[in-house]
Amino acid sequence: TAARVAQWRPQVVRAARAAGVDPNVLEAIVWVESSGRPDITNRSAVGLTQLDPWVARSMGLHVDVRHAAVLTQRIARSWRVAHTRQLRHWRARYDERFAPTKELRATAAYLANARAALGRDDLAIQAYHVGIPKLRRLKGSYAELYFNGGRVDDYTLKVLAAERILHLYRANRAALAFEAQQQARKNSG
Repeated sequence: TAARVAQWRPQVVRAARAAGVDPNVLEAIVWVESSGRPDITNRSAVGLTQLDPWVARSMGLHVDVRHAAVLTQRIARSWRVAHTRQLRHWRARYDERFAPTKELRATAAYLANARAALGRDDLAIQAYHVGIPKLRRLKGSYAELYFNGGRVDDYTLKVLAAERILHLYRANRAALAFEAQQQARKNSG
């Protein structure tokens, strides 16, 4: 999974820098949301960062769900590689959530907007999962909100864990392998 996510690093860095957000956080969101698979869908959410249609449209992406669904069915039935490639290209034109670079830019912009609205990076990450309005009036540290109030879930913790894994993948694969071995040794994790 780390290798699949890491292949998107150049696009992630460009999108994050343009929006003024941390590229490591954006890359970790790709890990959590799609494991680096740009064609993955989950009900109405689509793409590397699993944007919903209304969020994508609010961030300036063109989204024609009906047309994209027809093309997705045609892709599933296609046997020719060149034909499949062309269908995917067309689908990305009708639903820009299937265009990874555009979706990454929209996600980075959303994170920047969430940080501006909420004033904190941890809540901006959480807002990507639950939306900005649900977090507007929250006060206290993330730990207090998580353990005492139940106002936030573990999404931000998952993103931070993915960020750490991707850092180890790039910086010290031996340490990552050791950690994976330790996690697998015992069920307590």
